[in-house]
Amino acid sequence: MDDAIADARRHLTAAPVLIPIYAHRYLPSEPCASGNPVLSVMQADIIYYGQDLVEYTANDHRHHRWQVTEPVVRPPFWAYFTEAD
Repeated sequence: MDDAIADARRHLTAAPVLIPIYAHRYLPSEPCASGNPVLSVMQADIIYYGQDLVEYTANDHRHHRWQVTEPVVRPPFWAYFTEAD
């Protein structure tokens, strides 16, 4: 059990920081560039919520019908969790 906890901590510290936007919406801190997608993160459920901050804001705060396009920037660490099986 101690080895499993140490392994989990090592992976957690290697994960890029998520910048909170609103509720469970986050912007990946890496790569440090414009155009990062907005992610919805609820436990192990991680999905794209906007191609970038502009698309997310337009969708979430104007009550438009959701039409999330594929993000231009795919953050290396977080993209692994958002890929379809």
